[in-house]
Amino acid sequence: MFDRAIVRGVDVILLDPHESYPDSVFVEDTAVVTGRCAIVTNPGAPERRGEVREVQRVLVDLYGAVERITDPGTLDGGDVLRVGDHFYVGRGVAERGHEVAGLEMPEFRKLDGGLSCLSPRLPEPT
Repeated sequence: MFDRAIVRGVDVILLDPHESYPDSVFVEDTAVVTGRCAIVTNPGAPERRGEVREVQRVLVDLYGAVERITDPGTLDGGDVLRVGDHFYVGRGVAERGHEVAGLEMPEFRKLDGGLSCLSPRLPEPT
């Protein structure tokens, strides 16, 4: 169903391109994945929802079962930033023992276009 490769010490899953979904190169939009669970998203753009079905098949093979965001809820994985067990989300989602903080960043189309995390831990409070 999918190929795997080790690239610079990282286990990478290789998916075939899908001509029906030209935005599918933004594969991070289709799911939020942690060591405890995989959450399949429900993109805000209806034309992107087919991509989710393709990625869900791979995630079910890896996790056995996945959680799903369903209508009327929407989420693009690119709107989620994970720092340890804390999630920063464009508008909000909380479950499975993770903390969530909503952020508004109107100058960026996607949260990951304006933020990134270089450390797996939250900084110590000052």
